[in-house]
Order: sequence, then C-alpha cells, then structure tokens
Amino acid sequence: MSRTEATGIRTVLSERLLQFAADRALQTREFERRVAALPADSPARASMGATLSAAKAWEAGLLWVAWRLQPRSRIGA
Repeated sequence: MSRTEATGIRTVLSERLLQFAADRALQTREFERRVAALPADSPARASMGATLSAAKAWEAGLLWVAWRLQPRSRIGA
C-alpha cells in the first residue's frame, strides 16, 4: 500500500468518526436537556445521569481516536 492510499484511508476514517461522534454528541445533549427537565425527586434521574456520563466519556474517546487518525502534515514534504 502506498503512502498516499494510507493517508486517504486515514482521512476518510477520521472524517467519518468525527461526523459520527458529532451526531452522537448532539443526541446526548438533547437527552441531557430532557433529563434536566425531569423533577429533581424522580428516581430515574440518578441512573440517567450515570448513563449521560458514560455517553460523554464514549464520545470523548471517539473524538480522540478521530483526531489521532488525522493525517499529519509535514513541513517541507
């Protein structure tokens, strides 16, 4: 595999992961707004908070991987 092909694959994969993670982040924020609208004494609110925390950590991991897959530019290359 040539260096150009590898860079192209990395770019495409990174862009798709970024798009996927951004979509999930928007859905998570919408879910977060809905949870915030629940009464404070709702028994399900605590477990939903844990779910939101897990979703945010997962999104952060996806974004990190997508960022790491971005091809690096070289000065003078």
